[in-house]
Amino acid sequence: MTANPSSGAISAAPPGAAVGASAARLNGMPDAADPETAVEATTKDCILDAADPETVPEPSTKDRILDAALATIANDGLMGATARRIAAAGDFNQALIFYHFGSIEELLLASLERANRRRMARFADRLNEVKSLTELVRLASALHGGPDDPDSPALAAIVTGWSNTEEFGARILATMEPWDSMVEAAIRRSLEGTAFAGMVPAKELSWAVSALYLGIEMLSRLDPADRRSAQLFGTLGGLAMIADPILQSGLPLGSDRPAT
Repeated sequence: MTANPSSGAISAAPPGAAVGASAARLNGMPDAADPETAVEATTKDCILDAADPETVPEPSTKDRILDAALATIANDGLMGATARRIAAAGDFNQALIFYHFGSIEELLLASLERANRRRMARFADRLNEVKSLTELVRLASALHGGPDDPDSPALAAIVTGWSNTEEFGARILATMEPWDSMVEAAIRRSLEGTAFAGMVPAKELSWAVSALYLGIEMLSRLDPADRRSAQLFGTLGGLAMIADPILQSGLPLGSDRPAT
């Protein structure tokens, strides 16, 4: 039996064809039994991935699967993201998951990358303009999202709950690296021209910011009302408002003030 990727139906195939096709797909190779179909499908996927979203009238099958995976993780957690539940959330045959991604693990990684790209598109320009700690905290609070944002909880769940192997951990870290680089640049801009510019390890501090943000995301999953997250961002914002004038004053902490 084989899956029809366009309709979600299962159709009969010659003996041995399904096994050969599955092995070829899992190894990233075209289906040797039907090379023209494989090339056509690959080309179609590339065109859909590169196309302007406004010109694509309906999401592709892969897009539907990715969105269903993110919604399932947001609603049921990482442990609840089974093929059956994801397929039910997206109203498609669960065989399509393995047809397009080969495994649940690869689907989850692709979902992480998709959610990350969407958030980068929404926030990268704003993050690249941050020039103070206060602005950085405000942006982190906006990035935190809300109950109607499936990407934020899904990202946190995948990153913190599913990096249990060296291979997957490395791929997850690679997905996070652009954020670390932008946060590091924002910290350097915040310290530029101050006495602290050469004293603060901006790269390591960007890692600490990422770890704190992920911790807040996980905390919000434990508190449906999200009260603690709101309080934490409020406290961090207050501390940033105290720190920014000190940084801009050029006086290191603990230095003697001019006599009045």
